[in-house]
Amino acid sequence: MKRFNILITALFSIFAVQLPAQTDSTLVKEVEVIKAYQPSITESYKISFSPQINDTVNYTPDFEYNIEPGLIPSEKSIQHLPVVKLGNPPGYRQNTGYVKAGFGYEITPYAEVIINTPPSRNSEFGAHLFHYSSFPKITLFNGLKTDAPYSKNMARIFMKHYFRKSMLDWNIQYKRDGFSYYGFPLADTLFYRNSEINSNTLNQKQAINHAQAEFTFSNFNSRSKTDYSVNFGYNYLWNKTGQTAHHGKYKGLYTIKNRNYDIQLDTRANYFYQDSTINYYTGQTGHQFIHASVHPQVVLERDAWNLKAGFNLGALFDDDTTALIHISPKIIFNYTPIQGWLTLFAGTDGGFSTNHYANIVEKNPYINYSLEVKPSQEIIRFFGGFKGKFSRKITYAFDVNYSINQNQPLYRLKQFYYPSGIIETANTFDVIYADINTLKFGGKLRYSSTNVNISLEGNYYLYDEDSGMGLNHLPDWDASLFSTFRIASRWKATIDASIIGQRKAQMDLFSYNLNKNTGQWDATKFSAITHTFETVIDLSLSIEYDFTKQLCFFISANNILNQNYELWHGYNARGIMVMAGARYTF
Repeated sequence: MKRFNILITALFSIFAVQLPAQTDSTLVKEVEVIKAYQPSITESYKISFSPQINDTVNYTPDFEYNIEPGLIPSEKSIQHLPVVKLGNPPGYRQNTGYVKAGFGYEITPYAEVIINTPPSRNSEFGAHLFHYSSFPKITLFNGLKTDAPYSKNMARIFMKHYFRKSMLDWNIQYKRDGFSYYGFPLADTLFYRNSEINSNTLNQKQAINHAQAEFTFSNFNSRSKTDYSVNFGYNYLWNKTGQTAHHGKYKGLYTIKNRNYDIQLDTRANYFYQDSTINYYTGQTGHQFIHASVHPQVVLERDAWNLKAGFNLGALFDDDTTALIHISPKIIFNYTPIQGWLTLFAGTDGGFSTNHYANIVEKNPYINYSLEVKPSQEIIRFFGGFKGKFSRKITYAFDVNYSINQNQPLYRLKQFYYPSGIIETANTFDVIYADINTLKFGGKLRYSSTNVNISLEGNYYLYDEDSGMGLNHLPDWDASLFSTFRIASRWKATIDASIIGQRKAQMDLFSYNLNKNTGQWDATKFSAITHTFETVIDLSLSIEYDFTKQLCFFISANNILNQNYELWHGYNARGIMVMAGARYTF
């Protein structure tokens, strides 16, 4: 009888647990991630030379679940999550990747493969292959057409392995970007032909190879009083012209939990060695230096507000000069007077930018390939603003940033005059340095629904620069629009637009004179030419048709307005480019 009562009680317990699952087959919830806002200065240059293909397929992600901090919540949300019944596996099949390929105007092949193994109890593994190349003819500012081939290749494998209370995440990647120095800033056709013969770079090809490996070990035990995430990495860059750059890095984030507050310690160390580049201190080739920093903070969280308060302490150690030290307050404060609808935020930050070789050639690939760039310093940055919702579908944000920057790199071309009447124009960029204070006003607005997503962002900049160096390639304002529309059950359209206001660029003019004492030619700067870039409007459109659940066809067009704008001084963007292709999800 006692066993019978126990059995009846167990059956009623199971029925009580299963009943809600049977009556509610779909779980739809709006998830809002609340995190301290950590803004960064928006890159002034936003339009990419190589058109990027926006992929909207719904496939299993590649196990990189990082939530980028920002003013607007993440675009993706959890929808139509299947109900998991006790004793039964989920009743759906996960996608494990896709194959995508296309071909575009001016011989532009594109191929991409992503493979994710089905998640297991202890590990997840994936691979990603990518190729994009093109051979366009680009019309320069002087009206001449020139070949401007480029390519992007990437191979990557990644894995996560789960232990009982921790996780090991590793990533190994190889990238190769190829392009040519096709830019020319002047309008004289004969001059162009002579420069092509005499120049070391005009229309010459370059290839930048980048290999890297990263390993991250972290814990996820909610009962532990200490959280940690430790990352080690190594990056190696080499290019066709003989430059190499080594970068070893460590980052450790440790959190000690207390009842009323947490203590967070962010520690970093970076080692750099760059060869066949001109040391900006000694003028010799080869350079090594170390950047180390600590960022301790106290974290307080309450119902309506949260606070992170601490400081940044960093140092640059270099054999060729005295150590550089930086210290600044690091404070982030959020206050939510109306939960879910309005949040006010403010804070301060600052630190070094090492401007190491790999970082610089990624920002401006047309820089003088043998040039090193000095480290710059954001002495302090103040920021503040508010964010929230107008409704469930409309979110907004507004922020103000004021930063004081030292040794900010700016890029200029050069032109040389010789006594014999020969003129030589460089089409790779040198660097000048300026102390610039920047005031930025930014705003974002987003509308999200089942069939329509629209995101609008804009920034307005005010600069204070007294050195007379000129604000090369820095716009007064910029804006962007990204929107997707589900036209019908099988049709989807994406519109992407970027606008950059007027920019200016200067080219320095030098004359060569024979030094009678040394017998060498000395270059003397005597003037500069200022060039103005008109406002840029770059508009792209793509349309997708879902033929089946696995097979999708697409067509995309970049730079629909066919604007002949300049990316950098003398380097024009390609015109309209149309591509068509297909994607198969498995």
